[in-house]
Amino acid sequence: DRRVLAAVKANAYGHGAVEVSRMIERTGCADWLGVATVPEALELRAAGVTLPILKMSHALGEDEVEAAVSHDIDLTVCSAAGVDAVAAAATRAGRRAAVHLKVDTGMRRIGCAPAEAPALARRIDEAGPLRLRGVFSHLPVSDSEDGRVFTEAQVALFRTTVEAVESARGAVELVHLANSGAVLM
Repeated sequence: DRRVLAAVKANAYGHGAVEVSRMIERTGCADWLGVATVPEALELRAAGVTLPILKMSHALGEDEVEAAVSHDIDLTVCSAAGVDAVAAAATRAGRRAAVHLKVDTGMRRIGCAPAEAPALARRIDEAGPLRLRGVFSHLPVSDSEDGRVFTEAQVALFRTTVEAVESARGAVELVHLANSGAVLM
């Protein structure tokens, strides 16, 4: 009863993003694709891949945001400025754009502070052309036994944060966290 996002960033880790994505789409072994850059996502769209695609980090610059919105690529947001940029691009395009709110639960690279998540979720809801499709985080050491305690603390913080977001605005369609290491944990 879970959906699977297959990360095909970095040319599907050297295996060929287009080929791997077409195989995933053909076999149904995943429901979503994840990329690191908008150009990676655009390459998949140009190759005819129709599965939902999430850019797993925030978009850089107005051109990237507009390209992603116009090609139905879900964008990651983690700040008020990011929410506003995607809303502006969606308004200009005359479309509704789906976004995922990324929460920093300990990696310290990208994401909003957990305490900011409910307000950012409400801001997304109030931005007419946006739809909050997901809330997620990243577990950087879930593939290591030495990282188990850190990862468990991240999972607990993420659960608390999602509860606060849902209390502030209602249920979120996709709540996603477990990378390969966490699935095997």
